Amino acid sequence: MHGLIFASLRDYTALRLGEERAVELWEDRIFETTEAYDDEWFTAQLERLVVATGDSKDEIERGFGSFAARTTFAGLYPAYYEESADTFTFLLGIEEKIHELVRATISGASPPELHVQPFGEVGVLISYTSERRLC
Repeated sequence: MHGLIFASLRDYTALRLGEERAVELWEDRIFETTEAYDDEWFTAQLERLVVATGDSKDEIERGFGSFAARTTFAGLYPAYYEESADTFTFLLGIEEKIHELVRATISGASPPELHVQPFGEVGVLISYTSERRLC
């Protein structure tokens, strides 16, 4: 998993628990935002956050996903967020506009493949494929 995702999880940890507690949970985890790391390391950090908050793993994953989308990725791809008039439009272009760019520009990055198709007037059908088995 890309170090940027770790940075985002660390920021989410600080938001949830405060900076002092985040420092404690992350003090033995050194990472670079430009490197890729084992998925197991990320899973271990999620588990630490589950224990520290008392929330379920599902609650932490959803909360982090929302945080990363609204904060981390919105900051990295502001033009894409601005040009996407709504969630429907955003999802239809995410593979081409973000994931393909990540694969082409970040060594070792392997985001999932999203095959997104319109479903009705405002729905989408998403096929999520991950070589890393994060489905």
